[in-house]
Amino acid sequence: MLKSVKSRRIMTTTLAVAFALTIGGSVFAAEAAGKVRYEAEAGKIKGTDTKIVAHAAASAGKKVGWINIPDKDSVTFTVNVPTAGDYIIEVTYDAGAGDAKQTMLVNGKEKFTVRLPRTGSWEEIDVAEGVKVHLKAGANTVALIAASSFAEIDCIDISPATAE
Repeated sequence: MLKSVKSRRIMTTTLAVAFALTIGGSVFAAEAAGKVRYEAEAGKIKGTDTKIVAHAAASAGKKVGWINIPDKDSVTFTVNVPTAGDYIIEVTYDAGAGDAKQTMLVNGKEKFTVRLPRTGSWEEIDVAEGVKVHLKAGANTVALIAASSFAEIDCIDISPATAE
């Protein structure tokens, strides 16, 4: 079953980093708000033209670009959480050519459609509305796979879901 999410526009982002680590090839930084950031350029990149590109507005100065061919081009993150439970995943991206969609595949099973509205240009970064997912304790995979149009991925932020 595909679940759909919307995006929310941000104008600026402030990152208060407590520490940064490299584990299993994935770079992440723990933030003061309980979020953990995973940089796309540290993930597993798949696709003929998909590659790491420099980007001044990206959180670490780079992003994964050219994620263009539906169901083929992707970036996969290995994320680690301390306990099993519900988490929110926010995707930071740009979509300068128009509205885009990507499929989020969690642990190879659970699928979500992530809507990535046009950012105005390839120079602007935005954050998609968070996707609520269930993660197991320890290592999990989160893949972002091209679905329609073009989007480039800066990073994902993961935080525990709060009771509503």
